Formats: sequence, C-alpha cells, structure tokens
Amino acid sequence: SETTVFPSATFHPSRWEVQEKKKATIVCLVTKFYPNDIKLKWYVNGKERTDGVQTEDMKYDDTNKYSFISRLRVPSEEWLKPATTYECKAWFKGEKGSSWFPTMVQVNGEWNQFRAFISFSIIYFILLLILLKIYSGTLFPKVHIEPYASFTFLHTCKSCFKLKNVLTSDLTGVQKAATGNIK
Repeated sequence: SETTVFPSATFHPSRWEVQEKKKATIVCLVTKFYPNDIKLKWYVNGKERTDGVQTEDMKYDDTNKYSFISRLRVPSEEWLKPATTYECKAWFKGEKGSSWFPTMVQVNGEWNQFRAFISFSIIYFILLLILLKIYSGTLFPKVHIEPYASFTFLHTCKSCFKLKNVLTSDLTGVQKAATGNIK
C-alpha cells in the first residue's frame, strides 16, 4: 500500500469579483493523494458550511495520484467582515483504513489583510516621523545655533576666517562655535 500524501492550498477571491460581482469565491486545491478515500468540508468561523460549496470530481493523474478542487462562494459583505475565518478541511483514510487523518488550510477574510496593511503602514509612518525628528534635531536637540544671519556675517568677516573654517568643517566645529570653545 502507498503512503498518503495530501498537500493542500487555498486561493483568495479576486478584488474584481468582490467589488463587481459582490461575491467572493475561495478555492481549496487538494492534490496528489492516494487512495481516493477522502472527505472534505468547509468551515466559516469554526461552523460547517454547506451552502455555496461546489466540489469537482476527482481527477486521476499520470503519477497515479488523485486531485480535486472545492470552491466556497460567499457574499462579499461576509468576506469583508472583520475576523472571518474560512477553513477547508480534508480527512484522508489511513493506510490500514481504520482511521481518518485531518488536514486543514485556513484563510482569513479580506478585512484581516487590510487591517494588517493599515497597521504596518501606521507603524512605518511613526518610525519615519521619529527618524525625521531625530535627523532634524527637534527630538533630541544638542546645541542651540544662532539664526542664519549670524552665519552670513561669519562668511563675510575676514577676521573670522578661522571660525568660518571650523563652522563649515563639521558639526563638532558648530558646537564649539556655539559654546565659544574655539582655540
């Protein structure tokens, strides 16, 4: 007797179907299993769903394994509800035929994906804001620098040539100039 192999996958509905047709079709693909003793059920938020389920006949491929597709079609309003969970569960008979072994694929509704995207975007924006504040010196100011007019004077003052070089060389020079610690 052969070993039972049963990878599964699910596919989300297209945005076009959700927006234009006001429906959402979730597809469950069960592939490469043997023997063909299998049970498949759909669950929405942990409760079995039979309405809107369409399961195709099993196909026998050139590797001597079976495959089939099952679809669950729900209204788009349901698909867009927060925290809605869809599960495609398949039970396969064991090699000795005495017990059934479940496998499951879970899909979250569209709102959960949208919520994750929004959460990530907000966190990214806050981090970017903090970095800009640090870079501009407004979050952790290190030194008070006089207004731009003072720098204009320093650039034109011939007797301040040494101070001008210190100011334009690096931030340490600016800090020294502002505190009066120039040698």
